[in-house]
Amino acid sequence: MPLFCRKTSFVFLFSLIGILVYGQKNELGLRISYARMDAFNGIQYARAFSRFKQDVSFEWGVNRTYLHRRFFPRITFGSSYAIIEKRAFKLAPAASYGYARLKTNSLVKSFHQWHEIYGGFNVEVGMKWKGGIAISGGWLMEQYFNAYLNRQSFVHTVGFNGEVSLVFCW
Repeated sequence: MPLFCRKTSFVFLFSLIGILVYGQKNELGLRISYARMDAFNGIQYARAFSRFKQDVSFEWGVNRTYLHRRFFPRITFGSSYAIIEKRAFKLAPAASYGYARLKTNSLVKSFHQWHEIYGGFNVEVGMKWKGGIAISGGWLMEQYFNAYLNRQSFVHTVGFNGEVSLVFCW
């Protein structure tokens, strides 16, 4: 198994264990986000305990999946801590890691991969049904096969993410 897959599996397992073992409040919702590479829609699951919340989301790129007919998945793991928590309002700084992968050529094994590490803020309003807005930015690394150089190439840049979500809590 490639080194990256082992690291990603470890991060996923660690996040999942934290969500399943220590959680007290479940959240399931729909999410629409816009990142530097595409607009995404998908589902998210989170568990909150005290003021701390861990979440995992699975999204797919709207433009590339529906218009280009190439499935463009993205998985994101995040954590936040509510610094302001009123009855139906939360403001929380957040950190997240995201991974996206796109097959660029159907004839050969050619993939673009994106790794994102972001920090930002989440705002949530509501009790049983919550509406949320999140804005974050940080490091974005694109990895792809460069046919001209005949090797993997990496591009590091600043990335951003804006998100709107609707969540049901139980």
